[in-house]
Amino acid sequence: MPPRTAKQILSEWHALAMERDETTDTDITEGLAARIEQLRREYIEGTPPEASAARPTTDIDDEPRIQMKLPL
Repeated sequence: MPPRTAKQILSEWHALAMERDETTDTDITEGLAARIEQLRREYIEGTPPEASAARPTTDIDDEPRIQMKLPL
């Protein structure tokens, strides 16, 4: 999924803030506040890279790394 634009993030942020202001249920309010905080981080820090795309795993990654000392 491509990263969202600032306009898309701010649009969702605004809609959730309006919904949070209108609700009276504290559980819903807390959930909306948590989602708004996620959107704030996404807007400020950018979309986090996906774990699978960031570092491909191979069988070699499971083996310990050994650094050899070579004579000069």
